[in-house]
Amino acid sequence: SGSGKGSAQIDLTAINITGCGPPDRPQRNCLFQKGTNAQMTLPFIPAGPSSVVRTKVHGILAGIPIPFPLPNEDGCSPAGGGLTCPLTPNQLVTYQTQLPVSKNYPSLSLKVRWQLEDENKRDIVCIEFPVQLR
Repeated sequence: SGSGKGSAQIDLTAINITGCGPPDRPQRNCLFQKGTNAQMTLPFIPAGPSSVVRTKVHGILAGIPIPFPLPNEDGCSPAGGGLTCPLTPNQLVTYQTQLPVSKNYPSLSLKVRWQLEDENKRDIVCIEFPVQLR
């Protein structure tokens, strides 16, 4: 189920992820095609002026988080998220990135946890959504 945690305000219906169906259904199951890039657009309103935004992505299998390798974890760089840092509190910003879906991943259903952490390793944004790898 789509749930949002962290210090930022997030409108879950505004999040757009490749293969996830209509955004007005947060319970949607996302289909990630292996050998492609899954695109994500995530608007949020930061609570504080984070100078660092680091992306962490985990696939959760049987309750165990397995890290997904990202080409660029720096949310403040153009390739890693495109955010302007430090973040301006209480102002809408949009994080945009892509996750390479390796052909070597097994075909299975799992939960994906997507976190944006600040310089103190605290969650600015933390969302979980169900994904099917095919």
